[in-house]
This record gives sequence, structure tokens and C-alpha cells, in this order.
Amino acid sequence: MDTNVCTDTASEVLSPYISPTIILSNCNPTDYPSSGELLPIRTIFERLTPLIGQRFADRGRDQERNRGADLHRIVCQALGYNNYHDNGQFPDILHQLLEVKLQTSPTIDLGLVTPDSTTVLDIPM
Repeated sequence: MDTNVCTDTASEVLSPYISPTIILSNCNPTDYPSSGELLPIRTIFERLTPLIGQRFADRGRDQERNRGADLHRIVCQALGYNNYHDNGQFPDILHQLLEVKLQTSPTIDLGLVTPDSTTVLDIPM
């Protein structure tokens, strides 16, 4: 697997909010992140990499939203949250500024924001 898809450093803006020792079991995935509550990008990558190739129930052809919710739940668990919450907003796991996508077609859907976007997220400072 190519691990070069992950950078080891966060932007200067996020660096003060990162803590490798945050315990996510005490947090809610839909909460706004506070200083010291963001995992390092490398840690997120390491926790989610084991999910590659994992299978979960196929709820049927017309159940993309439910399958997406299943994936979202699995990602929350892999990150270390004790619960799964979804408020339907971007990003899916607000507490880690992480968007979760279930890709079911060869067309790539980047959602509301592209990876190269410089638009500021609507998150309180």
C-alpha cells in the first residue's frame, strides 16, 4: 500500500489544536473540536488503514445512505469513539474535521469541498 497519500504534518492553522494523546472515547464525533482535541493526520491514517478491504452488510442497491451510515459508524469506532452520531453536516466527523465517503460508482464524488479548497470551514474558533 502506498502510504504517501498521507502527509505527516497539519497546516499551521491546525497545529495548535493537535494532540497525539487525545482519548476520543470521551468525545462525541459531532462536537466542534477544541484545542488539543484533533488527532495527528498520521494517527487518523493508521487507525483507518485497517478498514481497507473490510466488508459490511450490503443493505441493497437503493440503500446508499444506510450503507454510508454503516461506514461512518465503523470509522467512528476505528478512530476510538464510544458512540456514533451523525448530524448530516459537513464534515461528517466534525470533531476530527473528517469527511467520510462511501464510493459506489466509478465517478468520484468529492462532496461539497474539494481537497484543494482554500475556503474556511464554518467552525467557531
